[in-house]
Amino acid sequence: MRTALSLLALLVFAPIAHAKLEISNIQLAHGVLGPERKSLECYPLDELVFRFVVNGVKLDGEGRTDLELAFKLMNSDGKAVIDQKGPIQRPLMLGGNTFSAHTTIGIGAGAPAGEYKLIVTIRDKQTSETATFERTLTCKPSQFQILAPRFYRDAESKVPAGTSGVAGESIYFRIKAVGYDRTQNKVSATMTMQVLNDRGEEMLTKPMVVNAELTRPEDVQKAMQLNFNGAVGLNRPGQYKLRIMVQDHISKQTATYETALKVEMP
Repeated sequence: MRTALSLLALLVFAPIAHAKLEISNIQLAHGVLGPERKSLECYPLDELVFRFVVNGVKLDGEGRTDLELAFKLMNSDGKAVIDQKGPIQRPLMLGGNTFSAHTTIGIGAGAPAGEYKLIVTIRDKQTSETATFERTLTCKPSQFQILAPRFYRDAESKVPAGTSGVAGESIYFRIKAVGYDRTQNKVSATMTMQVLNDRGEEMLTKPMVVNAELTRPEDVQKAMQLNFNGAVGLNRPGQYKLRIMVQDHISKQTATYETALKVEMP
């Protein structure tokens, strides 16, 4: 009987093991909730969003996290070209010790081509534990292309969205085009948006078209990127593809971005 009582006491009073702080499900993505970005190649004026899950967090007395997020971007010489940190203090309103986080890295207009090492570190001030992940990025020379497609639930670009939704909603997007020809002291470009069904058929009778024209030389020299935006009304369920194209009329080049678009019933 004493043995049984002793075992019961051990079960009752044994401390509950604290889960180890760790980072999982790391993805490079087109925005906080957007589609995954497969390549670790980047370009001047690019914007990289890494999203991930933090596990094993210890909460303070008010049920909030007390973490520090730090990230460094090191060039091939080992010099930190970006070195930032900031707090993550939030309640975990659904309980548990896990939450999703992200960090955004902006690539400067004059970033030299080459390899860069990204180091992201989470430190839990409650336990002094740290968790880290690293990625090697390859910065390529600038060229005409679409960068940083981002998706939102509102026209003001305040509420992030993915590329799926329910019938009756709208998904708003914005992109930027870089590397266009400015040698003639003018800019002339057009963004075209089309939606295709799962058979490749175009859904819009007339695609959305937005023109960008700059004719003042001083404006042309200052304009490092062209910003475009638009919206897709999700009027019926199905599997679709969103196609965005930007044409540089001066250099006669075209850049294209495509992503899957999924619509379900409410």
